[in-house]
Amino acid sequence: MVSQESEATYTGCFTNYDSSQTALTFSVLGSTLGADEDSDMKKDPVQAELMGLNNGLRAIRDEHAFLLEREQVHVKGIISWLFLRLVAKKTNRRIIMWFLIQSLLIGAVCYFQIRSLKRVFEVRRVV
Repeated sequence: MVSQESEATYTGCFTNYDSSQTALTFSVLGSTLGADEDSDMKKDPVQAELMGLNNGLRAIRDEHAFLLEREQVHVKGIISWLFLRLVAKKTNRRIIMWFLIQSLLIGAVCYFQIRSLKRVFEVRRVV
C-alpha cells in the first residue's frame, strides 16, 4: 500500500521477467478532496464518516470485481469451473462439520468439568 502526502505526479515501474503473461492491471483508489472540502469535513463529522464508509464500500466492490475477473482468467472452461465450485463446497462442508464436532467436544468437556468441581466442593452432612 502506497500513500502520498502531497499532490504530485508519481511513476512506477512494474516488471516480471519470470512470467509468460504480458498483461498488467491494477486499480488506484483515492479520494478527490479539495482544500475547501477538507475544511468542511472537519466541521461535519457525519459527512466525514459517510465519506469513509463510501470509500470502504468502493474498495470492497473493486476487490470483488478483481476476484471475479481473476477467477474468469484462471478458470478455463465450464468443467474446470464446476470442479472448483464442487471442491470449494466440499471444503466448506468439512470446515463446518469440524467446527460443530469441536464445539460439541468443548461443551461436553465443560459440562463434565463443572459437574466434577461441584462434586468436589459439595458439603456433605454427617449425622
